[in-house]
Amino acid sequence: MATIVPSLAVLQSFADSILSDISFTQFVTTWVNNPDSDSSLNSVAEGKYNSFADFLASKKAFRSSTNTDILVALDDGTVMYDSGKTNTFANYVAKTINTDNHNTRPEILNAVLSSSGTGYSRRYSSSSKAVRQYYAVRLGLSAQANVATLRVAIKE
Repeated sequence: MATIVPSLAVLQSFADSILSDISFTQFVTTWVNNPDSDSSLNSVAEGKYNSFADFLASKKAFRSSTNTDILVALDDGTVMYDSGKTNTFANYVAKTINTDNHNTRPEILNAVLSSSGTGYSRRYSSSSKAVRQYYAVRLGLSAQANVATLRVAIKE
């Protein structure tokens, strides 16, 4: 049986669904500016989710069922959200969600610097020990106005 390799279109569609799910840029900005305020984060998720925790749980459930990962890296490369890790404010402040600076990842670097605000790469992941496809979207109008970068990944 042949292996089905996910396409760039699948990754783009997944990223678009996350960005349109709630105001994702607003969520990231809220977390960065007032990260320990549950009420602020809950208000961003209001309408579709009962709380910010429910929003995160829905993404973890999707990750489990599709073998995809979601990561948000701030403009300095600090990981503020990783669907495969424990995401708490304390872990974010301690920079223990993911200790690697992600600004050097090709897809994130391309998303931040390109005029389209997107980046793609296909490469071996040392953490998952598999070849993965990555798609990143800059959350800002330009590299100078970047708030963070959303990255989705899927194993081949």
